[in-house]
Amino acid sequence: MNKPHWLDITEYIALAISVGGMIGTIIPKEVILTATPLTIALVLNMINRQRQLVNIRQLPEHHKLVEIYDYLISANESYRFSKLEIQKKLEIFEQNQASLT
Repeated sequence: MNKPHWLDITEYIALAISVGGMIGTIIPKEVILTATPLTIALVLNMINRQRQLVNIRQLPEHHKLVEIYDYLISANESYRFSKLEIQKKLEIFEQNQASLT
């Protein structure tokens, strides 16, 4: 089992403190108790998401998916080109058939 990254743990702690701060602001009405930990949690979340994106992009599966995606795009373009060519030939064929009758 993978050990959680320290940013994940810190993010959850900051969110827990934010919830505690929200409960704490009910009585004294001090918004700073909620705003500070919540801001820290959001900043940690942004940093953590960037780290996870970098990790995902480094996975070999990601490169395979990019290769498959590129292949599908290429195949789709080839299909469209072939479809246009067939349509042109069909129009020419129909014109030739019409001129024979």
